[in-house]
Amino acid sequence: FRECGNYSNTQAALTTLRNSSVEKHTEIYQQLAHNDVADLLKALISFLGKPLIDDRTFKLLSVLPHLRIVNPQVKEFELAHLQRLYINSVLTSSHKEAFALLAATFSFLRKVIKHKAENCMGLSNVATVFAPLILPAPSATNISNFMKESQSCISLMEDLLHHFLVEPELFLPRFSVGKLKTFSAINKEDILGECIIPGDTLTIFHRDLDYCCVVFQTKILVVSPTQFDSLYQKPSRKEQTCKAPHRLSLTLSSLPFTN
Repeated sequence: FRECGNYSNTQAALTTLRNSSVEKHTEIYQQLAHNDVADLLKALISFLGKPLIDDRTFKLLSVLPHLRIVNPQVKEFELAHLQRLYINSVLTSSHKEAFALLAATFSFLRKVIKHKAENCMGLSNVATVFAPLILPAPSATNISNFMKESQSCISLMEDLLHHFLVEPELFLPRFSVGKLKTFSAINKEDILGECIIPGDTLTIFHRDLDYCCVVFQTKILVVSPTQFDSLYQKPSRKEQTCKAPHRLSLTLSSLPFTN
């Protein structure tokens, strides 16, 4: 991929793809050199007019490098595994068509990386080439900020590729259990040393019979379903002994002794 493919071959392949049945597509690919296939893939993705990972999904995935486990007590839920469950839950919550295309693209890129000795396209190089096509473009207009955002996109792409190389089932629809859901707590609870009060936002990304995996800020909490349900189920009247607390946010101008 470090060299461009043959432009004429790529354009001819695009024309043939548009005018032929799916059954003949494999024959078209086999007639192309590997650099031609790379250019063809990049062209097909760019024709979509939008990245495979949309802004909402990108925002959810952006916390990935910052996630950490709070008070880990369950051995089978190590940080890397929890990160993969989170990736899968986020990606499967996107449009089915986009998820299918993304899974096919990553499967192809994994093959490319495995042949890095021949094509000089290791994980970092592949991430650099494909991050602008798969992830949303940086929004910054200042060149310095633009470069920082671009590097963040490449780093995220590297993380996604790394997890996929380690866990081939990352793009299976049922790798994580349950639907990704973001909600606001309505009860105050102290869970694993984290004080959660009404209004705090949490995102659940995996739930089985024994455990719920939840993101709170940049922290992963692995709790029992009972603990999780206690955050958003209304307490009985007997349990309502005091008014729900609120996080205080005061400014100097709001104090009574200021003008």
